[in-house]
Amino acid sequence: MKLRHLTLAALAVVAGQAHALDIATTNAAGTFKVYVSGASATKAIIGGLFTQNCQAGTLDVYRSKTGATAGQGDSAAGDSYNVYSCTMIAGNDFNLATGTNVAFHKRDRGGSGYGVFPVALNRAIDFLEVSTGSCGTSPVATTATQRNWDCGNVIQRAPDGGTSDVEPALFLFENNKPADFVADTFNAGSAFQVVRPLFQTVIGLAVSNPLYAALQTAQGTTGQPSIPSTIASALTRAGYDYSLGWSALGVANADNQLNVCRRENGSGTQAAANLFFHQYPSNSGAGISAASNIDSSVGAVGNTAGEYFVGEGTSSGQVRSCLNNASAAGAYAIGHISLENDPNASGQSWKFVRIDGAIPSRDEAKAGRYGYWVESTLQVNKAAATNVRNFLTRFADQAGLPNNLALLSTAARNGVMATPTSAGCNVAFGTGTANQQTFCSRVSREGNNQNLPVILK
Repeated sequence: MKLRHLTLAALAVVAGQAHALDIATTNAAGTFKVYVSGASATKAIIGGLFTQNCQAGTLDVYRSKTGATAGQGDSAAGDSYNVYSCTMIAGNDFNLATGTNVAFHKRDRGGSGYGVFPVALNRAIDFLEVSTGSCGTSPVATTATQRNWDCGNVIQRAPDGGTSDVEPALFLFENNKPADFVADTFNAGSAFQVVRPLFQTVIGLAVSNPLYAALQTAQGTTGQPSIPSTIASALTRAGYDYSLGWSALGVANADNQLNVCRRENGSGTQAAANLFFHQYPSNSGAGISAASNIDSSVGAVGNTAGEYFVGEGTSSGQVRSCLNNASAAGAYAIGHISLENDPNASGQSWKFVRIDGAIPSRDEAKAGRYGYWVESTLQVNKAAATNVRNFLTRFADQAGLPNNLALLSTAARNGVMATPTSAGCNVAFGTGTANQQTFCSRVSREGNNQNLPVILK
């Protein structure tokens, strides 16, 4: 049903943005408003799953402005906050009436931990302010499908729901807690109205272009080089003798500065990296490297021999920026980022590497041959209005359907799989429709990302 509506809607794009949701309409009392915080690793996936329900010509995207309060430290507009505002198509995923105006506020700053703690505690956090004072009086750009606005200010609001790369319980451990919630706790079984599985998120080990080329030379390949997980673990742990530089990888210029581009505590991507490479939290003494526990570091990513720099980003965009800055300096850098991020996009100068020889891809992951993936969830705030809770529950139930994942952008599709228990994956692995064959995974962690994967199909 939705496929047909999108096809017809696409024909209407030529009519322009005559019915786009401007600032006044976005803020109008009759507009359905939803506030969601959390995972930045799935930013494009979450945004795409909402906007594929928009009537053509009605989408306005309000983005955090770089350098302003909302986008402090960001390298691109929208790294930290976005508001997707549009009019719903008929047969939309959320059971809303055709023509309903919806403003979907999504906070990515701080990552998954902010999709857990403030939801559990019903605590106000920053969201993007949509107003003429924050966003100006006209969009900064108009494309064939949307109008973009850059907004500089934030407001305080408790989230209605939150997304996280891993289940909420993993954020109760010290090295996974966001800085704003280090003294807080919650009962994972009773803090939320509901916790719903979303999909499986595939993550990759990324390196700067200079390191990628050095690895190719060292390994005698023109293809995708590989890094052993044991060495990736050692390089990103406190206690590593950084005077060794990159020698464990057998590359030239091994004394180049060691740069680690990671996420700050509270990030779901970082929690996944802690789990996959350091067996944390079961290995409580893993000594995961953060800027605060490196006893000698330089002030910025660079290439000073014998130094060790750890950059901690509040969003996936800041990890990309760290990797890009390393490449610009001719430096070696390593980091973690989800596969929905496209290393071939304009302005990017980093690449994914294999891990223990395994190819980082959705297809390899869903078949059980690539293990760096997690099962992501959506949490709903008990204090949210009933109609908003219903919207979010529908969002979660629809998010993992192969037909909906197939409508995402090419880059977003590369980083997501439908769980084997998804309502759209009731077929044997490798069979069914084209979309089921593309997205349905045969592996599961059975709702607990500390579990080893099992094959269910």
